[in-house]
Amino acid sequence: MKICVLGGVRPDWVNLVVLLEEFKKQGLDYFTIHSKQHYDWLLDGIFFKEMNIEEPKYFLDIGSGLEGEQTSKLLERSEKILLEEKPNLAVSFSDANPSLYALVASKNLIKVAHLESGMRSMDFRMKEEKNRRMIDSISDILFCPTDIAYDNLIREGIKPEKIFVSGKLIFDVLEKFKDKIDKSAILERLGIRANEYIAVTLHRPENVDDFYNLSNLLEGLNLISKEFELPIVAPLHPRTIEAIKKFNIKVAEGIHTINPLGFFDFVKLEKYCLCYIGDSGTATEECCVFHKPAVTVRPSTERPETVFCGANMIAGNQDGTFNPVSILRATQKMVESDRNWELPEMYEPGAAKFITKTLKQKEDWIMKKKVLWDD
Repeated sequence: MKICVLGGVRPDWVNLVVLLEEFKKQGLDYFTIHSKQHYDWLLDGIFFKEMNIEEPKYFLDIGSGLEGEQTSKLLERSEKILLEEKPNLAVSFSDANPSLYALVASKNLIKVAHLESGMRSMDFRMKEEKNRRMIDSISDILFCPTDIAYDNLIREGIKPEKIFVSGKLIFDVLEKFKDKIDKSAILERLGIRANEYIAVTLHRPENVDDFYNLSNLLEGLNLISKEFELPIVAPLHPRTIEAIKKFNIKVAEGIHTINPLGFFDFVKLEKYCLCYIGDSGTATEECCVFHKPAVTVRPSTERPETVFCGANMIAGNQDGTFNPVSILRATQKMVESDRNWELPEMYEPGAAKFITKTLKQKEDWIMKKKVLWDD
């Protein structure tokens, strides 16, 4: 059995590092492709270096561009490699644009395994929501993280024998690198102390590419900084920094914007913050595990488990807009909340071993050619 694994943005490689390590331990034959959608050192190279991620066999050099431009390059360039390498299985991770290579793999009758399948925000403004649904609909093996994700797939008509509740790789990652995370000196470098700052990230196009949304989000952060009399530390995505400059928005003194951080530094920042505010899904899961409250500045989340257990609160309106005062009120409520929430089921290490074991068990089936009704 020959496996292809493709990644292209920061979360892909951060998560896949533990899966590739397990593939190697179990003697699976695989090769990797890097789409290079993320190519900036702070969003790509730093993670390969500090996490000792093996160098991919192929690079697609997709770069920035319009949605159609990125997708067409991805499909065209990955298809050539797939036809040359002839893998039996294409592993597609999560929901960023690089995951769409699953479409061309399936069209060439290569079986597809989708990791983090079944996650739904129900927000169709998001390209990620569209990607998730497309990939799930054509996948042969669906590894979903939780029972809620499983139920989503069943409602959408996916056959239960194709679905495996695996947990999430990020919890393997946190376990593997816990010592390096704790050794990070990011708090000392920034001159901040544990529980005396608020961590913030903003990167989603629906938030930062819209003048009114970005303005209201920053005003909400300004109110929070004044209310708590604490600094807000915001490692911002390059697109967010560009948007602030483009819209000529003044950032309040209490909001300290810095460049993106490496994985160990960023997780350390999460682990010791008073509260996390942002539009990252993975960050809310990490904060949940660390018993740090989170406020999601979106109208919904594909991680509802974090909300149901009490670790996270949604602070966006259903139309995708934001009220600065509502963001402040949500933050006040979460900071004052009882943090002894019970972790959601499957929020623990073990996904990499489970996924690898399942693929090995299904090896004979994976290597068979696809036939009529073999969906």
